[in-house]
Amino acid sequence: MKKKPLKRKNGGWVYFVQWASSPSMVKIGYSSSPRERFASFLTSSPDTLVVIKIFEGDQEDEKLLHERFASCRERREWFRLSPLLKRYLEEEAVCQTLEAKVQFGRGMEDDVKWMPLRPNTAALLAAMQQEKRLPLFVKNARLYTLWAISDLDASDYFVTSNAIIKHEANDFVFQAKTIYNQLAMLEEEGFIRKDKAKTFTLTEEGVTLLANAEAEFAATRKKSARSLKIR
Repeated sequence: MKKKPLKRKNGGWVYFVQWASSPSMVKIGYSSSPRERFASFLTSSPDTLVVIKIFEGDQEDEKLLHERFASCRERREWFRLSPLLKRYLEEEAVCQTLEAKVQFGRGMEDDVKWMPLRPNTAALLAAMQQEKRLPLFVKNARLYTLWAISDLDASDYFVTSNAIIKHEANDFVFQAKTIYNQLAMLEEEGFIRKDKAKTFTLTEEGVTLLANAEAEFAATRKKSARSLKIR
């Protein structure tokens, strides 16, 4: 049975950090003052500290996490980033990382990176599709970009790169850098065009590409359904 996420608490913070040069190891700790704790880490290392998750908690939460991931423990508070721990950080752990960055990150920008682990793209896509915000045939960033342009244009929105990135069906499934790369490639390949106002539209080739992808997905689903009936 999947354990429930830890509840938010006041007084201190439970953190998961790692050194940039050692992405396979994670330190699980507790501090009433993360800023001071992180500063103390940095005095003993020239490496960059990466905060991959942090939330309000207490020492009991820290103890429970140490017990839960004891099989991954390497030394004291350091644990291997095993599939089990990674899944917890991506899908279950409370995330107040951005809040903590605002509260504790000022003046440490060059030494501390705040990069919370996220669910993988496939899981995020599935969630958006389950919520009916994204069509089932959209399976990658290329198709998402084409579809978002079409959807925004049909809804009479200005189809800017920012609108594509912040579309409600994206919800950070695809990061800004990925979308910018896709826009550049699709424009170069002739599937979209950009006007002087930096808004995008699909070309005839782009419309055809999107329609073919949807039709191919529908045909595959129909074939699968027919196969199941025969069985």
